[in-house]
Amino acid sequence: MQTIKYFIGFDISADDFSASCITSPDNLVFSTQKFSNSIDGANELLSLLSKHNIKQSESIVCMEATGVYSESISYFLASKGFAISIEAPHKIKNKTKDSPRKNDFIDALAIAEYAYRYSDKLPIWKPGNEILQQIQVLLTTREHLSVQMIANISALKTLKHKHYQTPLANRIYEQTINKLKEHIKLIDLEIKTLIDKDDSFKNKISLAKSVPRSWITFGCKSSCFNKWLYRAP
Repeated sequence: MQTIKYFIGFDISADDFSASCITSPDNLVFSTQKFSNSIDGANELLSLLSKHNIKQSESIVCMEATGVYSESISYFLASKGFAISIEAPHKIKNKTKDSPRKNDFIDALAIAEYAYRYSDKLPIWKPGNEILQQIQVLLTTREHLSVQMIANISALKTLKHKHYQTPLANRIYEQTINKLKEHIKLIDLEIKTLIDKDDSFKNKISLAKSVPRSWITFGCKSSCFNKWLYRAP
């Protein structure tokens, strides 16, 4: 990475994000501006950066980890060649607690200053593997559906022990359980399809099945992945 000249701070929420850029705490390139947290907002940001002749190779974008709210803009900017640093909110807060800035709209500037002061310690975020990201979502979804199915099976078992039976209730539970089973099967098929698309990941799966399950990690949520990998046929 070239020497960083521009430090861009982001403050991100579900609907929008604010951005501010400095070259030092005493040199403001542009004051905090707000954009829609969407592809249109991201492109507006690029136009602003271009207007100020801010090059990707001379910049770093720093933001708080806000889960899915920061995903799209992070992947977008990374695809454009920007270095991205995503820090834990409490870490930035502890380092900027003496800042007079209190409202969200100005926080982007505090984050830009944080990036400047700790530039040599900033972790550089790398986009996740697309297939792995999809598998993670599918595994989490499968886990939720499995929990729902177990709850429905338990509820149906209880109903069937009642003296007075209610056929409609029983039927609804039975249909729900069958539908959940169908969804889980679809997820299993999709996961297998995704794995087959990536030879490297496919080889890891083959290796995982031949060694104790705790030896290998894939970047997935391990408990969900192990349940899927070692599930009954």
